[in-house]
Formats: sequence, structure tokens, C-alpha cells
Amino acid sequence: DFRAHNAVATERLFRFILLLMTVGILSSLATSIFFVIPGFVLWIYFILVYQIFTFEPELGVKECFRRSFNLVKGNWLRTFILLFILGFFSVYIISEGVSVIFNYLNLTDKILDMFNYFTNTIPLDYANKLLTDVKLPIITPDIISKAIFGSIIYMIVMGLTLPIRSVCWTIWYYNLRNQYDFRNKPKKSKKEREED
Repeated sequence: DFRAHNAVATERLFRFILLLMTVGILSSLATSIFFVIPGFVLWIYFILVYQIFTFEPELGVKECFRRSFNLVKGNWLRTFILLFILGFFSVYIISEGVSVIFNYLNLTDKILDMFNYFTNTIPLDYANKLLTDVKLPIITPDIISKAIFGSIIYMIVMGLTLPIRSVCWTIWYYNLRNQYDFRNKPKKSKKEREED
């Protein structure tokens, strides 16, 4: 049912755009040299905002961040370990595996030659002079081609492994939500316990 599917996306479109903008601004601040460590710590706390936005539609953007913080609080290290495992297996191992396959099939050199056709036209003399003045290694067209090739492989792997990461984070969200709801469940009075 395309109409129902589209309605889910469009009825909260403004809030979703606001959520994306907020995440973008916070990510930009977190990459600042002054906020790298606190930004990373907060990123772990806010890692479930998309799941909360999806599964708790009554919450606004601010409440999604607050809810994510409350769910991860007390589970920060476990959440970090899950992030590390997902990143290591779904991105690093698969990216390296794809690179090994490309090398085995002798495709890497052919693709790098194609990139070198363009990177050889980049004027690097001035940049390399500055780098040698400060005793840093120079940049070659081959280095740029390898970086482009690696970035393309990385982005393809990130895109193709997104569903498995989303499933894992959704399961983690439900796990933390159930723990949180159980811990914060109102205590029954003695009379209510006797009635049960």
C-alpha cells in the first residue's frame, strides 16, 4: 500500500527534517577539535534517536534526544561495544574483503589507472613544496587515486550494510526500552500486590 507507506514518511516530514538538521549541527560541532571527545561521548548517548523517532511517533525532536540519552544512560559502554563490533564487521572487514577481491581479480590497478587519468591533471607542485618545507610526505596522483578508490569502496559498503546496522540498532533500542520501562515501572502498593 504505497499511500499508507508514503503517509508515514510525509505526515512527520517537518519533524524529520528538523531531526536531520539537529543531528547535522551536532555532528558538525562534535568534529570541532574542542569537542571531539565530548562529542563522541554524546554521540553514543544519542545513537538511538532515529529508532525513537520511528517507533515513538508521539515524541518531538527534543524528546527523541532526551529519550535516547535516558535509554543509553547506564548502558553507555555496552552501546559503545555494539557500535565498535558493528563498525568493525560491517564496514572494516567487508571493505577490506572487497579490496582483497578486487586485488585478486586484478581490478584495482585498472580502476586506479582510470582515476590516475584525472588525478594526473591536478597541479600538486605548490602543495608538495609546502609539504616538503614542513618535512611531510608529498602527495602523488597515485595516492589521490587510492584514496578515491578506498572512499568509493567504503561508501558502497556503508550503504549496503546499512540495513543490518539498522536492524541491530532497532533490536538494541527495544532491549534498552524494555529494561528502562521495567526499572521505571511504578511500584504497586501492598494492597495492589495482595489483590494480584
